Amino acid sequence: MRNQETIRQVIRYIKGIMEQRGLNETQVADMCEALGPDYSVSKKTIYNMMKKPSSTTISTLLKVCDALELDLQSIFHTLERNRTSTDNNEGSRLVYNVHDPAYRGYLGSYHVFYLNTKPDNEQYDDDTLVHGYLTFEDRYNSGECSASLTIDSGDLTDDGQPFLKVYDGTLVYSSNGIMFCQMISQKYGDFWNLCFEHRNLNNKSLSCVLGCASTSSAGRNRYPTIHRFCLCNRERYPEINEATQELITGILRVKNDQIIISEQKINAYLEQPRLNETFKRNIKNLIPILPKYYALPKNMLSLELSQDDFAALMEDLAAHSDLETAYHIKPEDNQHLLSILKGSEVKKKRRYNKQISDSPAAEDTAAAPETEDSNNLTSNME
Repeated sequence: MRNQETIRQVIRYIKGIMEQRGLNETQVADMCEALGPDYSVSKKTIYNMMKKPSSTTISTLLKVCDALELDLQSIFHTLERNRTSTDNNEGSRLVYNVHDPAYRGYLGSYHVFYLNTKPDNEQYDDDTLVHGYLTFEDRYNSGECSASLTIDSGDLTDDGQPFLKVYDGTLVYSSNGIMFCQMISQKYGDFWNLCFEHRNLNNKSLSCVLGCASTSSAGRNRYPTIHRFCLCNRERYPEINEATQELITGILRVKNDQIIISEQKINAYLEQPRLNETFKRNIKNLIPILPKYYALPKNMLSLELSQDDFAALMEDLAAHSDLETAYHIKPEDNQHLLSILKGSEVKKKRRYNKQISDSPAAEDTAAAPETEDSNNLTSNME
C-alpha cells in the first residue's frame, strides 16, 4: 500500500510540473518520442497514468521523467524523506528544501581547488593544484539542492582529451552552522563528502569558503583521504590567475595553527630579495626561541623490527606526538582566502588604471567621471 501511495505522489508531482510548464499529455508524448524509439510512450498511456496511477509502470515513469528532465530517484528520495520526517513528528535541524531561504546565498557555480591526493607523493615538493567546477541548483526539479562537480584530473584520455571526473549528489543545510555535500561518481566508484561553514547568507551570495573533504586518494593505490578544499564563486571571480592559485596552494597546506617547515627551507625563504622586511624580522625573532621538532619517517623506524613489535612501539611513540588531534577550518582561514582573492582584484584594477594612464588618450579621459563598470568593480570588492 505504501508503495502505491508513493507512486501516486510521484505522479501528482509530475502532473504539477506539467501544469507549471503548460504541457498536456500529447506534448509530453511528443517529447518522449523525440528522445528516440526506446522512449516512446503513447498519449493514452500518459492519460491513463494520470487518471489511474496504480496502472502505470516504473518504465513509463522513467521515460516521462527523462522527457521532462526530472530525476525519478531524487523524487522518490524527497518523498520518502518528507514521509519519515512527518512520521517521526520531530523538528529537524537539517533543511533539504532548496526553496527555503536558507539556500538563498548558495545556489550558483563555483571554482573548486584542492591539492593532489596521490599517496605516493611523500615529500610534497611538487604540489599540484587540482581545479574543478561545482554547481548548486535544483537540477532535477525535485525540490532538493542538487550538486554536480566536474574535476580536471590533469591527465589525458587515450584520444588526447582532458580526463574529467564527474560527480553528482546533494547539498544539505544544517542549522548547526555547517553545509554538507555528498556526491558520487558511478563511473569510477568514488565518493566526495564535503563539509564547510556557513554564516547566514540570506542577504548575500557565498563569495569564497574553505572546507574539508573526504574521498579516496588518486592514482592506482587508493586510500581513504581527508584534505582541504576551497570554493570561489564564479560569478564573483570568473577567472583566478596563476599567482592567486599559488597563494591558494599555500592556504590549502596550512592545516593547523603552526606552519611546519624544515630549517633548510626557512633559511632559503629568508634569502628572498623582495621578502617583506617586517615579516622577515618576525620569523628571525621567533627562530631562536622556538622548540625543535623532528620529522621521523615511519618506514625507516620499522627496520629490523617485526610488524607486531613495530606497531606497539609506534603506538607508544605517537602518544607523545605534538601534532594536533584534529585539523579545523577556522574563521581566519576563510578571511585569508577572501584577502588574497580581493588582492588579486586590486592588482588587476591597478594594471588597468596604469594602461589607461599610459595610453595616448589618457589626458582626454583623466577628468572624466568614473564609468559604470569602474563603480561596479569597486562595489564588488566591498
